[in-house]
Amino acid sequence: MTDHDVIVIGSGVVGASCAYELALAGRRVLVVDRGNLTSGTTASGEGNVLVSDKPPAPSSTSHARA
Repeated sequence: MTDHDVIVIGSGVVGASCAYELALAGRRVLVVDRGNLTSGTTASGEGNVLVSDKPPAPSSTSHARA
């Protein structure tokens, strides 16, 4: 069963948008999600994407230095 060119993990706003654009470009797309539509992070966050102008916290980058 290799009927797909691309597999998109997650059907939230980003995954669905990527899948849509890939399909428009002629790719055969499979979208998989762990839950039902409108039950994940996008639904909980009302589709908002936060862009922060602050640097990452030291604890989130400490593993990269090791």
